[in-house]
Parts: sequence; structure tokens; C-alpha cells
Amino acid sequence: MTTAITPPAPLANWPEQGGTYIGIKATPDGKAYHVVAAIGEHELEDQTWGEYGKRIEGADSYHDGRSNTEAMAAAGSALAQKILALDIAGHTDWALPSQADGHLLAANAKHLMNQEDWYWLSTQYSASYAWGQDFGYGDQDHDFKDCEFRAVPVRCIQIV
Repeated sequence: MTTAITPPAPLANWPEQGGTYIGIKATPDGKAYHVVAAIGEHELEDQTWGEYGKRIEGADSYHDGRSNTEAMAAAGSALAQKILALDIAGHTDWALPSQADGHLLAANAKHLMNQEDWYWLSTQYSASYAWGQDFGYGDQDHDFKDCEFRAVPVRCIQIV
């Protein structure tokens, strides 16, 4: 979605967009996006990434969490299906964060996240592993897709 909107200050609640404004993400194709995260009540707990042992085509993007999440859901991931089914503040374009989104969340909002738990990212590492984000130390690592982590929905709003 492309829009010419003015965001609030970083880390401020952006109710009309469904969450907390995290900041701007740039992609290699020269596009920029406002990133919004539904931190808190819309986070999912104790979720597996799903599809352990299965390489999912289209779930390898470092930047595009939405396409990763859609590929995951099409392959049967219950986590991805739950994220795609969300309707928060009238927005239905939620996704599991990509690795790039995870880095932005760690850089700007780690103090707002549960620092005791790992969070799933939508970027797949292999048939048996996917990337996760730790907010206690701010690092990313891959772990078994059948581990149970938290998940925070994000939206990426293209900047005109």
C-alpha cells in the first residue's frame, strides 16, 4: 500500500494504523516503508513457525515479511494463518516481521518487547530452521521451526 501520511514520533502509539510506530525501513529496490508493530495485546505466545522439515518456496526474503508470511500460510503454517487473519484498527495487511523488520524492532523498540522470550521472524533459514529475534541482547539466530516462540504482527506502509 502506498500512502502519503505523516507518522507520529518514533515509538509513539499510532492508533489509526493499529500499533506502535517503529520507524522507516529501506529496501534494496529503493523503496521506503513506515513500520508499525502491534506490540502487546496482539502478540501471539507459544507459537511454532511450522512446517518443520519442509523448505517453503517464497519464505526467504530478508526484507519482505508479507510475502514470506503469505508463503508460510499457503504451505500450512498455523502461525502465518493467524497473523494474516488479524484485523487491527481496520487493517488486514499484517505480517510476521522479516529479518530487516526484526533488526529495526531491536534497534528502536527492544525495551518495549518481552526480553525474556525469542520472537519468530518470517525469514526461513532452511527446511528445518527459521530466523528468530532476541530482544534481551538484540541478536538474531536461526532455530528449529518446531520451537515455540512469541510473534509480533507488523505492517509496512510504503512511503510515496
